[in-house]
Amino acid sequence: MFSYAEWVTFLTLAVAATLSPGPAVLLAVRNGAQIGFKRSLSGITGNVCAMLTYALLATIGVAVVFSAFPMFAFWAQVLGGGYLIFLGLKLLLSRREVNAQASDLAANATKRGRLFAEAYLVGLSNPKALLFYSALFPQFVKPGELILIQSTSLALTFAFCSFTALCIYSWLASRVATRLSSGRAWSFANQCSGIIFMGLGGGLIFNSTFR
Repeated sequence: MFSYAEWVTFLTLAVAATLSPGPAVLLAVRNGAQIGFKRSLSGITGNVCAMLTYALLATIGVAVVFSAFPMFAFWAQVLGGGYLIFLGLKLLLSRREVNAQASDLAANATKRGRLFAEAYLVGLSNPKALLFYSALFPQFVKPGELILIQSTSLALTFAFCSFTALCIYSWLASRVATRLSSGRAWSFANQCSGIIFMGLGGGLIFNSTFR
């Protein structure tokens, strides 16, 4: 079983990883600004579930399979990068209605299941999460010593950090959303988000292809 000092080290790495900007943070900010903090919780939950999925895969040894068969990891990153590019294109082509009635209708039209699925896929395509769970996570699990308990403890620690960090970002975005009341500002925000998503996706595919 890992020691308290080792858990603190893992917690420090988890906090740093979840607070650093990435696709999940960008999505939480977008949702918080456009549909409000409470509705964005569905997306945040989806991302946390993606992190727990990675933890499960790491526990059952999929990380070892990725190391032994790099082609699996390659296609996982290519597909993840492709999804981020698709999401970026969708943002670039979207248009934000500026009057209150249209905004309310847009918020009501946003299904919680759709928010969850979108964030879950973004979480799975996140290269930071893939690296964390394939490279760092196994380093803190001692072989043959209550592996399930160790993995569960570490996974819940990371999930808590991820949920807290994304909630903070989403809440802050929802508080300043009123400053983006003009259609021009919303269009600019969507374009910036779309470009960043496409850049992250393209970078993921480039790194997986030429590393």
